[in-house]
Amino acid sequence: MRLKELAICDMHLTLPDARKNDFFDEAWIETTGLLATRQLAGTGALLRSKASLGLCQHIAEVMNIDTLHEWSIAERKWFAILSPLIAEANPADWPAKDKRTLVRMIRAKGGESELDYAREARKLPRYFSALKKSCQLNS
Repeated sequence: MRLKELAICDMHLTLPDARKNDFFDEAWIETTGLLATRQLAGTGALLRSKASLGLCQHIAEVMNIDTLHEWSIAERKWFAILSPLIAEANPADWPAKDKRTLVRMIRAKGGESELDYAREARKLPRYFSALKKSCQLNS
């Protein structure tokens, strides 16, 4: 394959132990932004900052997180960024174990190593499957 042909097609890295269903279409990146916007708009707040705060409070309640004040600034930042997508995944009825894994994943995203985030994310196919399903329904 020539370089020009590579430049106009999608490339996918498939790791040896990757599951076939792990694929997340690049086109869904835009859709996840729309889903996040829909979640923020659904709060009814007129300002994005108030919508984000309200959604964070809701997700913290759903996830049984009462220690946000103890989290680092980076962890709280990523919690706010991910809250709309977490809301889209609707973890309210998830088992406690999956909720704890999701909390660890969020905190790892705000941590020093992206590898820690990736390791935690691999333990939570439920979250990514829910996002994938929402993307498929809304694209």
